Amino acid sequence: MKDILMLVIFFVITIYITFKNRNLLKGLTKLQISGVLISYLFTFALAFVCIYYGVNWLAGFFKSIILKLIIKIIVIYIVLAVSVNILNKLTIKITKGIPTKN
Repeated sequence: MKDILMLVIFFVITIYITFKNRNLLKGLTKLQISGVLISYLFTFALAFVCIYYGVNWLAGFFKSIILKLIIKIIVIYIVLAVSVNILNKLTIKITKGIPTKN
C-alpha cells in the first residue's frame, strides 16, 4: 500500500511541475523536450543504481548500525548532489539556456 501511495504522489508532483512550467515547455522544441526527458530518466536511473547498490555495498563493510546510517546518508547526499549538478548542466546545454532566462 505504501508503494502505491508513493507512486501516486510521484505522478501528482510530476503533473503539478509540468503544469507549473507549461509556458517554459511551450518555448522548447519537441527534440529539446525529449532530450531533457531522456536526460532526467537516465540521471534518475544512474542515481538509483548508485544509491541502491553503492550504499548497500559500502554499508556492508561496517558492523555498527549508526555507522551504517551515517555512511548511507553521506553517500546518498553525494550521489544526489552530483546528479543534480550534472542534470542542471545537461538541461542548460540541451535547451540552450532557456530555463535560466526565465
